[in-house]
Amino acid sequence: MPGNVIYRRLVEVLRDATTAYDAAPDHKARLQPMLDALRATVTYLLADREVMDNRLAAPLAAMESALADRGQGASPDQLDEAHRGADEVLRPGRPTITTAGIVQGCLAFAAEALVLAGEKPEEAARWVAKRARVKHLKNEQGAEIVAGQIETWRHELNGGRGSPMAREVYRRWRTMKWDRGAFDVRKVLALPRLPDKRQKCEAIAMACINYVAGQHPQSAPAPRLKH
Repeated sequence: MPGNVIYRRLVEVLRDATTAYDAAPDHKARLQPMLDALRATVTYLLADREVMDNRLAAPLAAMESALADRGQGASPDQLDEAHRGADEVLRPGRPTITTAGIVQGCLAFAAEALVLAGEKPEEAARWVAKRARVKHLKNEQGAEIVAGQIETWRHELNGGRGSPMAREVYRRWRTMKWDRGAFDVRKVLALPRLPDKRQKCEAIAMACINYVAGQHPQSAPAPRLKH
């Protein structure tokens, strides 16, 4: 189970979100504190290994994604189903740049962690793609995420390209901490290239993959067509 420190952080976020929600002048202004509360709850639950490994927070995470996308002006299927026929409701909609960027940033950083541990970029991308398949991660068209995509995302993000959301997620992973701060990503990446670093970087990569599996399992952008 998540530790007391993580729980207290959840309570603090919920308290602030409730205050902001109660003070909001309209429904539009209430959306952000709603998102803050939902994200904090999902983050708290994902600190539990059983929840993470079995994707038990997936329904909550799907709602968080739908609300975030609606806030960006999109029309996610989950929120529009009342206006559609049953067949359309069952058909997954195209993820927006918001959720697609999260997936790109997470999987690209999974590969980056392995590269920083001494793995060749192509092998790192293949390692991530293989484990993404095990976790049943798909792109928006229902196809498997391939190593070439992951390596392209990593290369783009290292060059300062990619969507703002992907760049932000990629940056945030470098400062992540878990297990009550005992596991510090920044410190792990600064270690010499030793077997111990490789093991820890694999743990970072799997955390990235598990995060996507728990929240956005079918939201990776499809490969761009070459003209």
